[in-house]
Amino acid sequence: MRREPEPEAVERLETIAGPADTAAQAEELLFLAELLSLLTAEQQKIIKATILQAATETEVARRMGLSQPAVHRLKKRGLKRLRQYLLRNNPTPGRGCR
Repeated sequence: MRREPEPEAVERLETIAGPADTAAQAEELLFLAELLSLLTAEQQKIIKATILQAATETEVARRMGLSQPAVHRLKKRGLKRLRQYLLRNNPTPGRGCR
């Protein structure tokens, strides 16, 4: 099941992908947003925080009101889902996640 990118992700992409950015950079950011849309909202928040923003699982757990092991499990499941999708579909920026 394909979800639409979160409005805040689209807004960030619009801000990041200004006129000075190349089309390739904009495509890569859109590709990342589309990949993240394959995950649950919790998995998206956790992966964005721990991977893209370099927060620790403990910090994320505290912010989300979860235990660190719960954050770890959600992150692991999300990354597994992304890995399986990428291996099965071999998508590339510009072709999207279909």
